[in-house]
Amino acid sequence: MTELLAKERDLELVGVAASAEEALRAVEQCYPDVVTIDVAMPGMGGIGLLDHLPKRGGIRTIMLSGHIDAMADAMDHGADATFDKASILSRPKAFLNLVREVAAGKAPKAAGSGPV
Repeated sequence: MTELLAKERDLELVGVAASAEEALRAVEQCYPDVVTIDVAMPGMGGIGLLDHLPKRGGIRTIMLSGHIDAMADAMDHGADATFDKASILSRPKAFLNLVREVAAGKAPKAAGSGPV
């Protein structure tokens, strides 16, 4: 995913984190437009990270998971969209388009409630 995002001219990858706590610190330092979150992140996990992200400034989030229940839970905790993480490499254009839509504030919450 990192390589995929880094190749896009209109997207800037500002950080990568190995745990939810590290991601929270990176978000507070970089304040990105979109944060992609793996539901199974070490530490507090992806759902915990969603609950701790700053609510100001319009940070948008995409939860990555392969489990529909986890995706629905992520939406309940404020994720802007979800994406089936197993599909990122097989459907890279769909993933990149979702990142762009979420960044522009155009991803409807209902559309992200299951795998895309």
